[in-house]
Amino acid sequence: MSISNNLKIRGASWKKYDTARLQISVGQPYHEGTDFAKTVEWVAANFKRSIVCVNDTLQRYNGPGAGEAGKNWIERNNNEIRKLPDAEIIRWDYWLNHADFPALHAEVKNKYEKNLIFRKVIDEECISFVTRQKSAGMGAALERSKAYLLEECAAFQIMFRIPAADIYPGSTLIPCQIFKGEAGKGFTRVELSRPSEKRQFSRYAMETLT
Repeated sequence: MSISNNLKIRGASWKKYDTARLQISVGQPYHEGTDFAKTVEWVAANFKRSIVCVNDTLQRYNGPGAGEAGKNWIERNNNEIRKLPDAEIIRWDYWLNHADFPALHAEVKNKYEKNLIFRKVIDEECISFVTRQKSAGMGAALERSKAYLLEECAAFQIMFRIPAADIYPGSTLIPCQIFKGEAGKGFTRVELSRPSEKRQFSRYAMETLT
């Protein structure tokens, strides 16, 4: 019996792609156990190729040991990863070490300083995240969250050079909304046992940000 039968797939633009790009937030329960297995089964049934983006060291802004956590996640979930079609694992440091990352990172930081709508989107997400986490030291936590998002936005622009449907159980990733075009073309939210809030920006905001 298929365990992915009760998986809810939001959106249909994924059907245009042969490649699935699984965005992995190391430490999140929906990327472990049965929940992850459901996603893997659905991807295996619908795509010819898969890229597993283990975004581990991006989490260093949230605490120490992010790289080790990524290594452990791969080892722990290796049996499921092997079920994916033509799977390739890419860890976060690959994007950080990419030749184009420094320039893109600088561009994103400049965009934050000069584009008021982009800054508003980033700042609102930072406030929302820090409030949900009930982080101590609000000012420092907001700065860490901002650094996280700006780095994420820069790295994802390199990812998007490979056409793929971005698969994620959580809310719509900000880089997919802003940099992928057509309001996050190919972003696919899989709903598991926990409902997620979906971020959606207005058409005006999207046109101004891009």
